[in-house]
Amino acid sequence: MRQVLRTARLRLTLPEPRHYDGWVAGHAAADPAVSIYDIEPRPPEARTPAAFEALLATLTARRAMGRPTWFAIDADGVLVGSGTLFDPVFGASHSAHVGYHVFNNRTGEGLGRELVDGLVVLGFEGLCLHRIEACVEPENAASIAVLRKVGFRHEGRAERRIMARGAWRDVEVFALTCEDRGMAWQAPT
Repeated sequence: MRQVLRTARLRLTLPEPRHYDGWVAGHAAADPAVSIYDIEPRPPEARTPAAFEALLATLTARRAMGRPTWFAIDADGVLVGSGTLFDPVFGASHSAHVGYHVFNNRTGEGLGRELVDGLVVLGFEGLCLHRIEACVEPENAASIAVLRKVGFRHEGRAERRIMARGAWRDVEVFALTCEDRGMAWQAPT
């Protein structure tokens, strides 16, 4: 699998120690939250260099186990958000879910669309996925707009699908297959 993917403005890779300041700024921008869909900000006492080093060690270990589950967005050398291809299933389905966020101090720049599009490329070309799904709460219009811009199609509603903010929440299910991108699925070699 590719270790780094470059898009027009972003570099998707594991974060490095030099991304610490962007990580701190991103968590500071989420406090107070602008939206109920913002990431849970780490409190100031948990935004330490040691906490960031521990995060980097966890991400490196996941990658070593073949589970690259988190990618840093590096725009102009600054960490501006993250994206995940999680719960990959191989065998009969070759699918995964996508998750993403852009820190509040960088929203409105189209980075979310670019991030998700890059994760789709990583999924189809790097992981040999056939299908990528996204589950989004119905009121999260910004996230739904990102998915539609990337080409995800709406497949329906799943009731009480995710636990969020202390309750089971309905989600809208979106999906994209490699054929939707004009690609034929290639089995991993």
